[in-house]
Amino acid sequence: MKKILLLLITILLLVGCNNNNNNNEQLENTAYYQYLNDSNPTVEFTLTDNSKIKFELFNDIAPNIVKSFLSLASTGYFDDTRFRSKTEDRLMARQNTPLPDYILREEFSENSYENPLIISRGTLVLYNEIDGINQFFIPFTELSEDSTVFGGIIEGFDTLTTLENLETDIFTSNFKITSIEIDAKGLDYSTFQKIE
Repeated sequence: MKKILLLLITILLLVGCNNNNNNNEQLENTAYYQYLNDSNPTVEFTLTDNSKIKFELFNDIAPNIVKSFLSLASTGYFDDTRFRSKTEDRLMARQNTPLPDYILREEFSENSYENPLIISRGTLVLYNEIDGINQFFIPFTELSEDSTVFGGIIEGFDTLTTLENLETDIFTSNFKITSIEIDAKGLDYSTFQKIE
């Protein structure tokens, strides 16, 4: 009995180590790896099927967007946000109501703002259509467009792959972000610049 128990523990440890190694390898191959920093805030999305994706937010690069996102997430604003569409290159999320009473100036080069991050697989990207920060997307591949990258996946690459390979219509399936857990790492996100 002890041998069987010892064998099961060994197998579980090996599987766990393999999953960690796989996540670390994928993380090291991201376009944003060099910008990761233990002092950056993180957010963890829990999805409808209880799977999770954890993002590190790049406060040094897009501080206004990060603070606004954290401020809204801390109130539960993004809880039950549906993924409104999925294409071959991205997964789009949008919280429809109520809209924030402000808009934000995007933090990318077209707005004379230096943001070295590129839109690439696993990044968290603001999709700003004049109505604020209620829309964001997660790309499956590198894209060439003007939008603010403000985070990147640090855990949950397997979940991203699962989402990418879903064949169902994600909008009609009611697949959504059920909650977001925040670790602000001491960042004060109570104030940020708004365009009223």
